[in-house]
Amino acid sequence: MLDVGNKIEYDIRGDKNASARLALYATRIEDWRTDVSHFVIAKLPNSGADVKFLTFRPRVGQGGLAYEYERLNDMRTNLAYIVENLESYCGRSSDLPHGVDGLVILRAEGVTLRNLNISSDAQWLVFHQNFEQWQKLVVREMRSVGVKPGDIGWFETLDQVPGFMFSNAINPLHAKDLRELSEKLTRLQAIIQRHEKS
Repeated sequence: MLDVGNKIEYDIRGDKNASARLALYATRIEDWRTDVSHFVIAKLPNSGADVKFLTFRPRVGQGGLAYEYERLNDMRTNLAYIVENLESYCGRSSDLPHGVDGLVILRAEGVTLRNLNISSDAQWLVFHQNFEQWQKLVVREMRSVGVKPGDIGWFETLDQVPGFMFSNAINPLHAKDLRELSEKLTRLQAIIQRHEKS
């Protein structure tokens, strides 16, 4: 799986027209990301390896091919780290609930995602897909650490979303995503604090 990621990086680096093929490379990266994530979750449950692999903090204002390329390289580095420290991750892997560290990391990633500079419909689509994936990761992490079902449901279902104003939204759908992401970040922080106390 690491070799597959390396091949994608090699192809992008050697492609003089890579920017014109952004959608192709973005799809390859996302498919690889999904495959590795599912594999790590299945083989190293509750070890934190899945969170480590998916950790990516893009630079503000970055988009397009540069965003995808940096995302790929971060995940390749993370996967190589997991391989190098496999014994440690195996030791941590269990079905027992653990702390909120993973949720704290995911919340930080959500804040970074919300602050991304989106300037085109194509970038918004990638943002929207990452937002959906982020929500799934948060819910999965909540279940793995034993967060109460009521809190998970509260995070998942937005009955009322405050009317946050975002001047950087490029279209109504982007604005809707930003409002929902902001509300989920607020709820996640409250859930983390409650779970930590319990």
